[in-house]
Amino acid sequence: MPLKRKHSYKSKTQTGVAEHLVLWAVEATQAARQSLLNAKSTGSIPEFNAASARFAAVLEELPELWPELSDELMQAVWLGFDEAMRTRLAEGAAGSLFGGERPCNLPQLLCLISRALTDEGRYWTARSLLHRARRVAQRHGISESLVCASLADMHCRAVPPWHFHMLNDQPRNQAFAASIGDALRELAARTARVEPVTCLDIGTGTGLLALICQQLGSELGMPKLQIHACEENELLFAMASELINSAQSTGLEEKEHVFFAQVELKEVKPTVILHRANSRNLEVPPVDLIFCEAVDAELVGEGFLQTALDACERLLKPDGRLIPSSATLFGQLVECPCLQARFGCDHFQLTSVQLRENFVCDFLENLEHKILSGPAELMHIPFDKPKDLRCQLGFVHFVELQALQSGTAHAVMVWWELRLDKHGRHKISSRPGREENHWPQVFWPVHAEAHVSDEEAEPAVLPKLGRTLLASECVALQLRLLEDRLECKPRTFGPSKVPKSKFKISSGDLQWLNDAQVWECLKQQCQAIKVYGYGALLDGSALVQPAALLTAASSL
Repeated sequence: MPLKRKHSYKSKTQTGVAEHLVLWAVEATQAARQSLLNAKSTGSIPEFNAASARFAAVLEELPELWPELSDELMQAVWLGFDEAMRTRLAEGAAGSLFGGERPCNLPQLLCLISRALTDEGRYWTARSLLHRARRVAQRHGISESLVCASLADMHCRAVPPWHFHMLNDQPRNQAFAASIGDALRELAARTARVEPVTCLDIGTGTGLLALICQQLGSELGMPKLQIHACEENELLFAMASELINSAQSTGLEEKEHVFFAQVELKEVKPTVILHRANSRNLEVPPVDLIFCEAVDAELVGEGFLQTALDACERLLKPDGRLIPSSATLFGQLVECPCLQARFGCDHFQLTSVQLRENFVCDFLENLEHKILSGPAELMHIPFDKPKDLRCQLGFVHFVELQALQSGTAHAVMVWWELRLDKHGRHKISSRPGREENHWPQVFWPVHAEAHVSDEEAEPAVLPKLGRTLLASECVALQLRLLEDRLECKPRTFGPSKVPKSKFKISSGDLQWLNDAQVWECLKQQCQAIKVYGYGALLDGSALVQPAALLTAASSL
């Protein structure tokens, strides 16, 4: 294809553009047109992408050529995308590519494509295009307002709002900083230490805790401190690398999704190494200190138990420290009629469709309520003791909540308290009313009648939400901790009426019977009972388990 209007390139020389740049633009444009021609004949996606990259490179250096090259660039872009992206380009954000109001320069085109990519959830590529658009706009004096608006929109859609609320939770940030500082002091004070202290920030997000650790290491005179930080989300990873680089670093080096940030102000400061990976796929030598804040309102809904178990067993030295060290769950009975609508229809139930939520997350202060009981400890979870934690998984616990005043208990409100260090000096909580708390509370429904067990069929009509209680009456909770979730079933009978073990054995019971961890936990319980002389070997009267299990357990 002959080059159009070659005189336009000659005129650029007269206006001050270097001759070597004009020659390069001519060669690059000819190569781009040849790639586009080849791609049209073969249908090769890489050829279309190569053509669009060459056209964009020319326009990045010589934006004056936009009227001449824009049609060919947009053809290459269109033909180089898959069907999903073509749909987005033909409608929605980039619908102006082939009709209507067309982009008038390269930054505008990149913004349109980035919005279509954002619609498809391709945040990393969208972010790269927007940063390129910003560089072009800055170099050639083009307005950046559209680019900045597109960047803000992409960040808002890619990063959930709670992440920004979390970053602004000052009590949380201060507690983690104090706990990390104490751990670093303890590690630095250990005698006979030859190797430098190493740390790992799991799920670093935008890198806040890693930067806090870096600053504390510098203040404590630990220039050899090495901090690993991993983040799986590609956009958060990019934001963390930018934050660490722009905040304090003199340079950032990338090697296969690993960023090395070395800070040098008045003195040499600790090194932060960013890994784009999930911690369970991370391959680093065991470290002295691990800190992670991947907890949600439910505490374990984001896979924190799996992360903590893997971290302690594989990534932490035997004498290392884990932050947080443990957690305690608390529960309270609340009267809250507005939860009726949140827990779904109470008139009928379809066997194939779930019409209600298992639990609701919300802030207590946002709901009209009356608290019926004081906070009672439901369960203690030792994150830094993986053997004890594994024994705790799958076990059923029963806890009583006693009403302090009469009312209708519609839900059990559950919240947690994290002990960041093993001594409990630094804590953070999701309790209602805590200042700047960004974690909501979890509400589990209390029904007027007892829940059916897992072995029984669901009733055709769900029991009504809410149980009327008098002062001093109790509601029993059945709790079970699993690796990926917490199960909480409020029972509508007192502990003296907890059903005895049943003889009906389901497939779930059989799987439970063959779980080696269950038997190991039973053995440890038996040993503890024998050591402390508590009398009976095991009291299974409060466990809803098959009689075969209790019979077998009694023979241990």
